[in-house]
Amino acid sequence: MAPSSEIWLGDLVRAVASISGDADLTRRIVALLGLTQEPADTEEILPDGEVPEPVTNGADESADGERWPSADSIAGRQSHDDVPMLPETYQAPAATTDWESAPSLPRMTDELLATRPDVAPLLAPRSAAAVLDALLGATAADGPLDLPALTQACARGVPISRIPRLPRRTLRFGVQVLVDVGEAMELFVSDQADLVDRITALVGAEHTAVLYFEDSPLRGAGPGPRRTWRAYRPPTAGSRVLVVSDFGVGGPAFHVRRSRPTEWQEHALMVSRAGAVAVGLLPYPPHRWPAWLAALMPLAMWDRATTAASAAATIAGR
Repeated sequence: MAPSSEIWLGDLVRAVASISGDADLTRRIVALLGLTQEPADTEEILPDGEVPEPVTNGADESADGERWPSADSIAGRQSHDDVPMLPETYQAPAATTDWESAPSLPRMTDELLATRPDVAPLLAPRSAAAVLDALLGATAADGPLDLPALTQACARGVPISRIPRLPRRTLRFGVQVLVDVGEAMELFVSDQADLVDRITALVGAEHTAVLYFEDSPLRGAGPGPRRTWRAYRPPTAGSRVLVVSDFGVGGPAFHVRRSRPTEWQEHALMVSRAGAVAVGLLPYPPHRWPAWLAALMPLAMWDRATTAASAAATIAGR
């Protein structure tokens, strides 16, 4: 086989498989494919009737006694110049870090260990004031003068007993904040303190009443320690009542003091009779809110996903 030949044994197998076992034709195919020591176009002149013997150097004998070139003999005759050479590659090594020039971390001290990290509030700091204003604001008819209504009344000659004004949202009626400090809300103690501070700064300390309770405000509530708690009393008419609780949704599975739906139904009735409006703030997504609770009061999720627009839609018309 010529050194530059690209023909391999597979070509011979495919060619032999296409004929019907003709030995003479097979030898001719071997010669044409260049799998012999002599070129395919060289023919040995022999007397009439004689057939040239096949090459036997480095050959394998087939079942019918004929010999074929072995794969080892063919591979040994291939030129090493046909093997492609991969191009050389160079990659710069990564720069080493000069640890001596890098600034060291501050050493741990007792003061750092005693300092608590800042608590990230559940409501987004940028929109917390707007969300609370939407939840706690009441609608009052003491806004700007309603000129269209006043003009129509004058044109019709109707006596004006009260100057018509446009409605607006206001916080002047005050807010009563009920904070649940039961076992189910222990994880949110720091968030509750931050929420109370934000409400006080928004509404004003003189218009904010903060009462703490455990699981249900009907079991007692008050602004101080548990021993000072008394029977719950709703606020005056027009006020908002913000209930920060899990309403019995969360907490341990075997929480024996878990609030009952009948307690919240009674509480909502007390607030409604007093002329106030209750709003629930839960640290759980809406798919966990029970249907009976959603029927008692508007609910909002205590989370960063709550926006001022969603809070306003929650208490629309209240």
